[in-house]
Amino acid sequence: MVNWVEIGYKINEAIIKEWTAQGHPLTGSLEASLRSQESVKVTENGNVVTIEATANHYWKYINSGVQASQIRKPFAPARIAGLTSYMMLRAGLPFKEARGAAYAVATKHKREGMPQPFATRTKYVDKAFENSLPEMERVLDIEIGKTIDEYAKL
Repeated sequence: MVNWVEIGYKINEAIIKEWTAQGHPLTGSLEASLRSQESVKVTENGNVVTIEATANHYWKYINSGVQASQIRKPFAPARIAGLTSYMMLRAGLPFKEARGAAYAVATKHKREGMPQPFATRTKYVDKAFENSLPEMERVLDIEIGKTIDEYAKL
C-alpha cells in the first residue's frame, strides 16, 4: 500500500531543500511549518489521491511574487512590522534604521512588485517538484509493483 503521507513529507523536504538553496532561510519558521505533523493531509476518493501541504502563509508570496498593482498604499502596519523585523534579522539594522528601510522596500515593492523583476529567487516550490519527480516516480513504481504483487497472490 502506498504511504501517501510519507510521499507528502518527502515533497515538503524537497521544498525545504530548494528554499535553502535559494538562500531564503532566516528564522526556520517555514521549515518548521512544513515539518509539523499537521503539514500533510491526504484524501483518497476512488482512484484519485490528493496530497495537501500546509505551511506558513507567506510561502506563496515568495514563491510566486506579488504584482505592484496588488500592493496597497498606505501600507498595512503588519507589512511594515514584518519588513522591519526582516531588516533587523537579515541586515542586522537597529530598529529605527530597519523601520526606515522597511518603508523604502515597501515603496519599491509598490512601484515594481515583489520580488523585483530581476530577481531569480522565486518558484522554489515548482523547482522542488521538478527536482523530486524522478525520486517520486521511483517510489511510486516500487509501491505500485508491491500492490500488483499483492493482488497476484489472491
